[in-house]
Amino acid sequence: MAPTLVLICGVPGSGKTTIAKILSRMLGNSIHIQSDAIRFMMARPRYTHKESAFVYDVCTDIARKALDSGYHVVLDATFLRNDYRRRALEALRPLCESQITVCLVCDPEVAYGRNRSREAQVPRSRFAHLISRYEVPLDCLKIDTTAMRPEEAALLVKREMEKQTVNITVQRNFKPYENKDFGGAEGS
Repeated sequence: MAPTLVLICGVPGSGKTTIAKILSRMLGNSIHIQSDAIRFMMARPRYTHKESAFVYDVCTDIARKALDSGYHVVLDATFLRNDYRRRALEALRPLCESQITVCLVCDPEVAYGRNRSREAQVPRSRFAHLISRYEVPLDCLKIDTTAMRPEEAALLVKREMEKQTVNITVQRNFKPYENKDFGGAEGS
């Protein structure tokens, strides 16, 4: 199988890192690139638009080297905005045979509960802000992690990779967080 880029996006607690790790192990010849690992290298992350663009650019640079070396890339990041995803996908398109965008969604309370079990938690007000501003990709494989175990989700993504499908469209105009009232949004 020629190198494939799997871009996994979703709000914190949606299961990105768990599924990305499982998928990467399933693929074998792959690299899991996690935006949080880059951000945690910063002395004082501020989560600004400029900082996020920098983090995603670094992830894209690493992915470029990995794809060029023949590895599958599993890129795990919130990718809050469509522009961030578009920039990464366009930059990496010439280096891979196919690209799959996977959007993980789940009930916001479930995602926040998962977030609270982490060492580096996203504060509730910031989490509510992310939920309210998250731009769901139009062309993606959408997986509801509330209803699916991580191993099943990773296997679903792997099967799609084996089909060599580019930018799978499962459900157009899906808006999982539209009209969701998640308390704690300050300054939204």
